[in-house]
Amino acid sequence: MITRPVALTALGAGAVTVLGAAGVAAGSGRRLGFDAVDPWLIVFAFGLAALFGAAAFGFHDVASQRTEDPEKRWERALGMWGALTAAAAAAFAVLGLASGFDTATAGGAIAITGLFECLLILGALIALVLGT
Repeated sequence: MITRPVALTALGAGAVTVLGAAGVAAGSGRRLGFDAVDPWLIVFAFGLAALFGAAAFGFHDVASQRTEDPEKRWERALGMWGALTAAAAAAFAVLGLASGFDTATAGGAIAITGLFECLLILGALIALVLGT
C-alpha cells in the first residue's frame, strides 16, 4: 500500500504537471529556446520532476509489502522506476516526433522537456547500477 504522504505528493505533482502543460498549450509564440523559456514550461518541468520522485517512493512502498530486506526493496523500486521512466521517455519521443520537436509548438516543447527529464533519470539510474 502506498503511504498517504507519497500519494498526496503524487497527486499534487500530477496537478502541477497538468497545469503547466495547459499553460504551455494556452501560450503563443516560441515556447523553448536559448533566449526565452515559457514560464509554464518551467512549471511543467518541476511538476514532472516531483511526479517522478513520488513514483520512486511509491514503488518503494509497494516493494516493502513483498520483502523485508531493505536492499531488495530499493532494487525493486529502482527497477520499476526505471521501467516507468523508459515508458515515459518513449511516450515523449512519440509526442516529439508527432510535433517535429518544434519548439514553437506546445507538443514539441513539452516533448523536449519531458524527454530531457526522463533521460536524466535514466542516466542517473544507469550510473548508479554501474557504480555499484
